[in-house]
Amino acid sequence: MDQKSFKKLWHLQVNDVRKQVYLQMIDTNPFFNQLSVLSKYYLVYEAMYQEQYFPGELVMSIDRRSALNNNYKKFYKD
Repeated sequence: MDQKSFKKLWHLQVNDVRKQVYLQMIDTNPFFNQLSVLSKYYLVYEAMYQEQYFPGELVMSIDRRSALNNNYKKFYKD
């Protein structure tokens, strides 16, 4: 990829205001402040994702070996 195209793509992410706010929040945290700039960008732009839950939904983690985990049951099904 040529440098001009890369810079154009790089500057497109500035338009996402929410992600810029996340970056600023990470910069104020002493733990995350030790990370490199690329690591911070990776966390905000690549690793973070948003999920929407509706009122009344139960939100909890399920162990991968739990009987409630359908993917696990399908993988180890006889």
